[in-house]
Amino acid sequence: MRIFIILAIAGLLVACASSSTSSTSGPDGVSKGKIRFYRVNDLGQQTILSVVKDTDKTGCHNLFKKSRLHRIAVTGFQYCEVFAEKNCKTGSKLSAQWLAKKVKSEDKKQPTTTFTKGSRWVFDRGGNIRAHSWRCVE
Repeated sequence: MRIFIILAIAGLLVACASSSTSSTSGPDGVSKGKIRFYRVNDLGQQTILSVVKDTDKTGCHNLFKKSRLHRIAVTGFQYCEVFAEKNCKTGSKLSAQWLAKKVKSEDKKQPTTTFTKGSRWVFDRGGNIRAHSWRCVE
């Protein structure tokens, strides 16, 4: 009986995790964009910032407060940018680098302030940076 309960709970957790990471699509079936933000906690583990509004909308958005970020993931948008100051203030763009064992695209080999589709845009290999806003473009 105990094994059955453990398997049922594990199945529920897998179902919940897969539904929250599935791609979102509009009424016409076209995929919508999304940006996710991650930080490194005191134990060195990456955790997602879960209380961020409007991550699926284009335009400039402020984080609830100045947040510590380690990496971002971009899906569906043409590109996104992250800023150190509120309201996507000019001159405060933050740069990140694509971190992967093999980098196929030339535009991902150097640090950039324009983040295209992918989940390996890292701001600081060893920790977090401070950010206050972001802008995404479809």
